[in-house]
Amino acid sequence: MNAPGAPGLRGATPRARRGLDDAYIRLDRVYKMYSVSTTGVAALGGVTLDIPEASFTALVGPSGAGKSSILNLIGGVETPTAGTVWVDGRDLQLLDDSERSAFRRERIGFLWQGAAKNLVPYLSVAQNVELPLILSGAGAADSRLRSSELLDLLGLTARARFLPGVLSGGEQQRVALAVALANRPAVVLADEPTAEIDSAGAETVVRLLREACESTGATVVMATHDLVAAASADVTYRLIDGRLRAPASTTWVDAAGRLTLPGQAAELGLTDGDVEVEVEVDELRIRRPEGLGSAAGTAVMARDVSPRPTAPPCVGTGAEMASGSAAPSDGDTVLLSATDLGRTYGDGEAVKVTALAGVSLTLSPGELVVLMGPSGSGKSTLLGLLAGLDQPETGQVLWEGRLLADIEETDLARTRATRFGVIFQGFGLFPSLSALENVVLPLLIAGRDPSEATDIAGAWLDRFGLGGRLDHRVNELSTGQQQRVAVARGIANGQTVVLADEPTAELDERSGTTVLEALHDVALRGGGVIVATHDPWVLQRADRVIVMRDGRIEAEGSPSQVAGYLTTD
Repeated sequence: MNAPGAPGLRGATPRARRGLDDAYIRLDRVYKMYSVSTTGVAALGGVTLDIPEASFTALVGPSGAGKSSILNLIGGVETPTAGTVWVDGRDLQLLDDSERSAFRRERIGFLWQGAAKNLVPYLSVAQNVELPLILSGAGAADSRLRSSELLDLLGLTARARFLPGVLSGGEQQRVALAVALANRPAVVLADEPTAEIDSAGAETVVRLLREACESTGATVVMATHDLVAAASADVTYRLIDGRLRAPASTTWVDAAGRLTLPGQAAELGLTDGDVEVEVEVDELRIRRPEGLGSAAGTAVMARDVSPRPTAPPCVGTGAEMASGSAAPSDGDTVLLSATDLGRTYGDGEAVKVTALAGVSLTLSPGELVVLMGPSGSGKSTLLGLLAGLDQPETGQVLWEGRLLADIEETDLARTRATRFGVIFQGFGLFPSLSALENVVLPLLIAGRDPSEATDIAGAWLDRFGLGGRLDHRVNELSTGQQQRVAVARGIANGQTVVLADEPTAELDERSGTTVLEALHDVALRGGGVIVATHDPWVLQRADRVIVMRDGRIEAEGSPSQVAGYLTTD
């Protein structure tokens, strides 16, 4: 184990950087199959790629493309069904269980998708970061020093004594990064490291991954939907349906939204003044039409950046799918209101966190309200109080004029199943049930006929692109697919109010747009939606935006009215 260096990631001696043609990690014709009931599902279909030492590589692609499977194979968590995975010249399939365990402990730093998976809930933030160091034989003083340096670098010094459950999702993700980097691993595997984090936090995470690569010589492999994050990588590979389409090291759309010509266009002698561009589902076609003084031609590339698709036809709410009629509007009644909500966490002044202080809001029929603000600003806490999953220390919440605190627990559960849907940041799916069964269950609890419930659930999952995954259990779905199941479950019964916590965080833009359109449909039929999110493109459907900071409402209004407050510094 390396001794801790200077603050941050500096101070370690970098390993010699190899040339880009010298592979440190190599996948050779790798297939990965998962068993679903009596059939096999191919997560990877013959992937071959090389990753140089001390490089920063990004894997991009839609949910279910196979990105997480590649990280698990490189990290020795899983073995390929066919093909070979080498890391630093070692064939990982030849390692026995004890060697594989030592390889993961000594050489790999994992940043798992879903921050909570990286942290021990009963250890403090500082203790979580110290744990991998202690397990590797570091002394207590060195472990505390390294933990302190990383937490300071990530802006989490004030949270060092807190348990992870008190932190926001974004803060947990930054702690998870500190855990992954604590032991200065040779390989850092990051699965959607910028999901659920505000832009400032995302920039910090990507900067630290880049710094781990450049200053310590770590080989960083990042799976992401975030194309801004992917732009920081040395090489980007695009995966679709478990197959490697092409390296995507050239960005098609720059930060200003301008289309730039990929390198293949040069083969046709094309310039930005004489081309026609056609974007299809998985391809960008750049064509030189006839009449330009030379032969016509077309350059075809695997797609790197796609435009937001037009929303698919609305399949309707649960009630509409069953009866063919839209749910009635509640007129001008206030669906939900909160007055002067306050909530703190922790015991003692030294560790007490003020999560909310004096927050008031209303939700009316036809509204889609977006909560924005940096990680730790109180968005998730507010949704938990509005949903009745936690109780405020001050203030009150009313559901359609009924005081939430006075509603009995059984009535509360029944109301959530029929009128107030909740989409959790952590999904909350039952691992023993299939995707279809997870969506059917609350419909049955709400009193739906089993056949009707199955039809409604299947229609929603099909709308979200999961028609071929109905019988898959949770562990057989990608994180993005799990998120779509959770969204379907939260709105399938035609709920009047939907409270959604980061419902697009783990989704590629196409899937995220489909989810956003479905949530917007709830408002269009007279319901109300509150979405807590870091995704700025969700604002395109917002009727009102509430900007939060430090547990308070900082600004409220239309997207244009609050634009100056939508910063994350």
